Amino acid sequence: MNASKQAGQLNPEFNKGQPLEVDISIHFVRFTTEGGVLLLGDDSSGDYRLIKYDGTGKLDQAFNSGRPIELGRILPSVEVDASGRILLASRQDEKHIIVQRYKPDGILDADFGEGGSTAIDLPVNGVSYGQVLELLLESRALYLSGYVALQGDIDVRVAIRVDESGKLDVGFAELGYKFSRNLVSPKYVVDEPGILAMGTRRDGIPDPYYLHVERYDGAGEVDRDFGNLGVWTKQWGEPGHGCLKDAGGTYKFLKYDASRQVMVIFGITSDGKDDQTFGSAGRLEIPGLPGVWSWARSVGNERADYRFIHGSGMREDTPDKGHVKVCRTLRDGNPDDSFGTEGTVSLEYEALNGKHGLAWTVNADGDIAVCVKGWLFWLLGR
Repeated sequence: MNASKQAGQLNPEFNKGQPLEVDISIHFVRFTTEGGVLLLGDDSSGDYRLIKYDGTGKLDQAFNSGRPIELGRILPSVEVDASGRILLASRQDEKHIIVQRYKPDGILDADFGEGGSTAIDLPVNGVSYGQVLELLLESRALYLSGYVALQGDIDVRVAIRVDESGKLDVGFAELGYKFSRNLVSPKYVVDEPGILAMGTRRDGIPDPYYLHVERYDGAGEVDRDFGNLGVWTKQWGEPGHGCLKDAGGTYKFLKYDASRQVMVIFGITSDGKDDQTFGSAGRLEIPGLPGVWSWARSVGNERADYRFIHGSGMREDTPDKGHVKVCRTLRDGNPDDSFGTEGTVSLEYEALNGKHGLAWTVNADGDIAVCVKGWLFWLLGR
């Protein structure tokens, strides 16, 4: 390893090795295929913008002539596909979802939908007001997920599959829609040719919660070769937090235990069993920080280094100052001693003009972009 570059240090080529000050509160950050960073956030007026920086920390002049793309006042989700195209998904109203695809230069891609945009109708009472959609990519399609109103006032999570051209994939599940009616706050992970739904199930009151993972095949049907007839489950006291899949074919179910300030991670094998090679008999606990915890959505997928698991916690020492802890473990759950100090890097920040938010991601080299309250930190992964 080059002595001037070590895993966990700030990238010396980005903004001369210093955190970058930005003029928006960042909700999403994604690395680009050209070696830059894409940010999505809102300004002081509440309008959302999409901004692209190059690898040196300057505004990318090849993207929309160096200007932000104005997105209005509804927060979209954003992803960058393997070709560098940018996809945005947002709630247009309670009956429709709008998906847009931009070329790497910030121009709408006319090969997607109508002129780069497509509207997805919901055959139910609509997306719940204010809920942010999740946007997941696979090689030939994309998934959207959000809450919809079913059975009166009950909100239910739904996964929606859209094909490469921007059309609803009616061959998936219920004419393109997969409803997770029995899960509380489920998250989805693309697991080609299908998806995993990870959430919690409560069978009654005062019965405890159960961590619950289901795998669906490419048609949206339960994959009965996974776990116990398609399900992995474990009793737990409260709802889960998130999930991820690594290129080695295993899965992680995450739960932040606020009472003990630890992140609890369960390892699950590709066939839906407890991963005995992970942590202690399939369970790992990482001491955390009080406040907000976030996990990089791209960690462990085919575009990232699946040897590692990354986590980040934010603590506000005062309303305007605090620090973010970024940790990296090896795939078996042991701390990665090559990253920072015993697998941990602490980033101090001072909030800028009332900026808010914690967002981050990981690229194929293991580099980590962390955004907190108006600052962007780029950490090297190797």
